[in-house]
Amino acid sequence: MINFLARACASLGGVGFFPIMPGTAGSLVTVFITWLFYTGETGPLLTAAAIIFFIGLVTVQYATQGQSDPSWIVIDEAVGMLLALVGVPPSGKAFFAAFVLFRILDIYKPFGINILERLPGAWGVMLDDILAGLVAAGILQTVMYVMPF
Repeated sequence: MINFLARACASLGGVGFFPIMPGTAGSLVTVFITWLFYTGETGPLLTAAAIIFFIGLVTVQYATQGQSDPSWIVIDEAVGMLLALVGVPPSGKAFFAAFVLFRILDIYKPFGINILERLPGAWGVMLDDILAGLVAAGILQTVMYVMPF
C-alpha cells in the first residue's frame, strides 16, 4: 500500500504515466492548477513548492526502488515549475514563458544543472529540477525587468 501511494504521489496522480513526454505533461498540469489559484503572491507558491519538495523526497525514495530516475516520476517537475512561476504576473504570456523556459532548462540541463541529477536517490531526482526552476525564474525576472509583460 505504501509503494502504491508513493507511486501515485511521485507520478502526480498518474500524470507521469502519460505515454508521450511525461515530464512536460507534469509541468503542464502544474501550470494549469497554479493558474486556477494564482494571485500573483509568491508566498503560496514557495510554500507549495517546499511542501511538494519534501513529499517528493519521501515518495521518490520509495517509488524508485533503486532505479535512477524513471520518466514517470514527475513530482520533481511540479516543484521546478512552481519555482519558475515565482514572481511572474498572472498573465498567459508570463505563464507560457515560464513553462517554455523551465522545460528547456529541464531537458537540456545547462549551467551545471546536470551535475545535481548525479546525486544519489531522491536528492538527484528532485534537485536538478529545483535548480532548473530557479534558473528559469532568474532569467524570466531579468527579461521582465527589461521588457515587462
